[in-house]
Amino acid sequence: MLQDSANRSKTFSKGLAAGADISEFAQLRSDPELAKVYDQGSLATLKALETLSVPSIAMIDGAAVGGGCLVAFACDLRIITAQARMGIPAGRLGLAYPKGPIELGDAVGGARILAILEAMHAFYRDPRYRPSPWLARRARLGVALATAEG
Repeated sequence: MLQDSANRSKTFSKGLAAGADISEFAQLRSDPELAKVYDQGSLATLKALETLSVPSIAMIDGAAVGGGCLVAFACDLRIITAQARMGIPAGRLGLAYPKGPIELGDAVGGARILAILEAMHAFYRDPRYRPSPWLARRARLGVALATAEG
């Protein structure tokens, strides 16, 4: 972690690479209570970042996966190079995570995700980049992705 001399910002440039060891998840997250205990440490870290009195900046020039990805999303600003790779591998396995894809989507912003997907769809013409009507509607209305329907 770096900080400027006037203590106006915190920059995180190391330690964002790896999250937890997925092979340990079966034991550490085998039931909801264990998952809750496990996640308390992660949530405390994210809360600390979200409540800093100065802006936090994640500089990503490589892998930021799992917990590293969550830490990056908790920062106020993310500077990401072309070499950066971000993801939550455990999410593909259906494993519990303190912040899932909807919460991460809200961190990025529905309108920004919609714009990225529309640009990718226009460029690649690949249907997998076509935004869902649900996302488009929420982004255009300015409704948070985590807000319940109705």
